[in-house]
Amino acid sequence: MIVCLISIYISAQNKDVSINNNFNITVGMNNGNLKDVNFSPLNYSHSGMVYGLEYQKVSNKNKFSVSVDYYNSMLETEASTYFDSDLTIVNLKTSYLWNLNTNNNKLHLYLGGEFHANVNYINYNDKDAYSFLAAYSLKLKSSITYNFNDKHRLNSSVGIPFITLLVQPPYNGFDEQLQENEDQPLKLLTDGEIAMPNNYFAVNWDVTYSVNISKRFTPFIKYQFNYQEASKSHTFKQVQNQIVLGLNYKF
Repeated sequence: MIVCLISIYISAQNKDVSINNNFNITVGMNNGNLKDVNFSPLNYSHSGMVYGLEYQKVSNKNKFSVSVDYYNSMLETEASTYFDSDLTIVNLKTSYLWNLNTNNNKLHLYLGGEFHANVNYINYNDKDAYSFLAAYSLKLKSSITYNFNDKHRLNSSVGIPFITLLVQPPYNGFDEQLQENEDQPLKLLTDGEIAMPNNYFAVNWDVTYSVNISKRFTPFIKYQFNYQEASKSHTFKQVQNQIVLGLNYKF
């Protein structure tokens, strides 16, 4: 899917005249609730800083982007601080969207596809017990951008997976296969099964307000909502709310 998106992107650029390269850096606060039955029957909450990088190439006909974000925090439960655990979340995304409304300078509607790799890793007491979820999804994605004027812009996008390679361990760290392959994380994180929306459902929605302060720099604020639910081997549910500040650099 990644190769296909890049190939389409390269061929399309040969026909476009107006092209903008953008680099975004973001930092913000993430608050979430998580339940992984494989790890624990308890309900957990978490809060901490999330960091992100993104590259975009935008033309009057399409938009191509690659992004990565990283989050690490302590999972906490009201039952007892004894059960507090470490949580790490990594997201890698690449998307290609077509501009469906090229004749309107104020309003732009985009539609296309996205590949999204999401990894959640839970570690209790230096791997006395641990669990993880890895989801590699092909998603339908849409985006809308409204330019109030030359300086102020509002953008919103939403993505929903239609097919996913889902990886969930059968046990929480005491499984023989996990112990034999714990030094081969790539093998563990790709040994999964195909899941459809009835087994893995997720929504990623964001809204961004930006202010262009110069030819090169545009600061922005973004709210992002993430929801995911897996039920193929055991129940995994997570809701996240993020507010991040970012800076866009055009080159």
